[in-house]
Amino acid sequence: IITVGTHRDAVGRCSESIKEKNQQLMELLEAGSVRVLCNGEELREAIFAVNGKTPGVEDKHVAKVLRQKIVSLCPELIKMPIAWFGLEVLLQRSSHDGILSLVECQVSAKKLHIEGDAFSAALHHLVHNNVFLHYPEVLPQTVFCDPQVVLTKMTELVEYHHKLKDCPDKGVAAERDLVKFRDHGLLSVELLNKFPKHYTEGLFTPQDLVKLLVSVGAIATISDGGVYLMPALLPHLDSGQVSK
Repeated sequence: IITVGTHRDAVGRCSESIKEKNQQLMELLEAGSVRVLCNGEELREAIFAVNGKTPGVEDKHVAKVLRQKIVSLCPELIKMPIAWFGLEVLLQRSSHDGILSLVECQVSAKKLHIEGDAFSAALHHLVHNNVFLHYPEVLPQTVFCDPQVVLTKMTELVEYHHKLKDCPDKGVAAERDLVKFRDHGLLSVELLNKFPKHYTEGLFTPQDLVKLLVSVGAIATISDGGVYLMPALLPHLDSGQVSK
């Protein structure tokens, strides 16, 4: 199920229209086996403009339609102990800008008498249902109590890339790394340091973000020199251009 709401007040800031983005996204999705939830079956829109902070009549209608569709496609109720909901709220309130260490999570869970296997089951439930994010293979001691943290770190790169594309000469000439980032989607840890939001020493660092993004396939290692490629920043090519 994929549905993307974007800021109606900022629609004009992008060089591509929502219609163009919808067409490109739908072509990519329909080439695979992805189930797509669209806003308006006839329009085949996966991306649509919405005002979430001060919704109007149209926005409320869109939200209602989407909720109904999502519920109809996900009829099974998720059952869980009420204490797990309490743990979710407790960890979110005690997190450092949306992040906690695994030990901190365990200490907080103990206050609710959730320990050992019970804690592991609760954390698995929260992660499995995308309430929290946890990547034990690469960041075993870091728990994202707010998934928006990871989305924000990726969005920062995309927004900065668009900014450099819109103003190609501003602040780029003196920095070779920025030229590589702007023209080829190549980035480094040094570039990630430009965006300090959410970083916490000993808990979540630019190096940790690199490990995470590599593990989920958002970036790929290009060389041992710490250069990484973010494919999402490369221009969209149709099949004819790829063949050439």
